[in-house]
Amino acid sequence: MKKVLFLFFVLCMAMWAFEWFNEWVNFIKWCAIYRGGECVSCLTKDIIPVAVESNCYACANRQTQYVSEGLVPGWACLPSEPEEGADLLMRIDATECPWMRPLKDMVGNCWSCETHEPVLLFDWQQGEMCSNRYYLPDKLGVRSLSCPLLSLIKDVEVCVQCGGVMVDNKCQLEGENHFCKNNHNCGEDEWCYPFRIARDQAKGVCVKKSEKLWFCSATDGYDFSMAEEICARQDAHIPTIEEITAEASDVLESCKTRDAWVFWGKENAVWLQSFLTEFLFTRENERSNLGGRTFHVLCRQN
Repeated sequence: MKKVLFLFFVLCMAMWAFEWFNEWVNFIKWCAIYRGGECVSCLTKDIIPVAVESNCYACANRQTQYVSEGLVPGWACLPSEPEEGADLLMRIDATECPWMRPLKDMVGNCWSCETHEPVLLFDWQQGEMCSNRYYLPDKLGVRSLSCPLLSLIKDVEVCVQCGGVMVDNKCQLEGENHFCKNNHNCGEDEWCYPFRIARDQAKGVCVKKSEKLWFCSATDGYDFSMAEEICARQDAHIPTIEEITAEASDVLESCKTRDAWVFWGKENAVWLQSFLTEFLFTRENERSNLGGRTFHVLCRQN
């Protein structure tokens, strides 16, 4: 009888320990901001560095301010009434991230693979353990983002990163991707869609040629050289501002978002949303500064 009671006691303790462990893991995994080996309270009076502005939005009582100083630029997640003259310098926390939050961003905050927040990493290989995320180039590194349902993915590279196959411009689970280095590796009615991030020696994937006059990338993360290459592979070109303006309605219809910068000419970019306003917003003669977040590719067939 004593042995039965002892085994029952051990079983209860094991169940209690398991439940406690699960609650602890979930607390760590889903807390708003995890930094320095602890879950940071939104009520703290300290300034919390974040790599992406939206990382601070989980704390409704706080505000953000961009900070360019420090080892990396970022955002200061400030209390509603910050102290006057507070030090806003971006500091990187070197504390190792726990296994349930393996993604360490550029300022040292830790994120779970399941977070819906964008996580800014130095390199996409930092996120290899997360099979449910994809990566887009940013100005300083890469953004790690949560994979949507395959049926919702329009971008070829995102489809492949999230484990899908692009068939007739639709991202599907079944089938096989035909990887390539250039158009010569693809069929007559196909072209080689170049990857922004080359993985496992794959430089691109063969997709069907489009019959549309305008091509607009479904996601951002492009620089000028990649935009030029992606247009050339389709026998297309980066358009002039005159071409875009003359056919603005067709351009806007071809692009999935209007909150996007697209390249025109060899040194310039224009914000698509501004075609619906009184004045065009352009950036001219600054090619080396163009690219990354919000920069899409716009091509016009030759």
